[in-house]
Amino acid sequence: MKKKAYIVIMTIPQQREFVRKKIDEIYPQLIINCKKTCGTGYQRWGSDLLAVAITFFLEKPLATQLKTIENNKLENFITFIMGIQLKSSTSHFYCKYRKPLIDSREIFDNLKYKNIKEENSNPLSANNPELLDCMHRELNNYPDQELVSLIKRFYFHKETLSQLAKEAPGGLTSLSRKIDRAFKTIKTKCNTCVEWN
Repeated sequence: MKKKAYIVIMTIPQQREFVRKKIDEIYPQLIINCKKTCGTGYQRWGSDLLAVAITFFLEKPLATQLKTIENNKLENFITFIMGIQLKSSTSHFYCKYRKPLIDSREIFDNLKYKNIKEENSNPLSANNPELLDCMHRELNNYPDQELVSLIKRFYFHKETLSQLAKEAPGGLTSLSRKIDRAFKTIKTKCNTCVEWN
């Protein structure tokens, strides 16, 4: 496909201005796409994500930018960059914007948070005889009793995964997944005894 004539006769500053005007034209749609990409996290990092995606696009060679516009792929390309930057835990956006926000969020006593590792957030540490009876009953009925032994040591005796992984085949990651999967199965059977976080 030949380049459009008006792009060929433009000077480099004019081409750069042309690219920016095209971004301005689709900016309202990019905001909508960013909201869809971020979901509930849009209020926390949506504007940063959009800025990073546009910056990454503008850092591409000018010929690539013009080719993207010529192929009517500008909106798709910037939205694609947003998706990659948001989902990757090693991306520039995650490391510079999202991770610091997650690590430094304000904690309120009156709200329930998921996946916060606190001593008192473990329902097994609570004084709940009905829950403990249910857990022991379900653990005793669980098919893999070797795994049950590790689960009991992890949840009831507070041994670390690193300590347990020395005895378990497959390593730390595999053990963590197995314990988590088994615990979720048992949780569903004991969910009337406690309000799980």
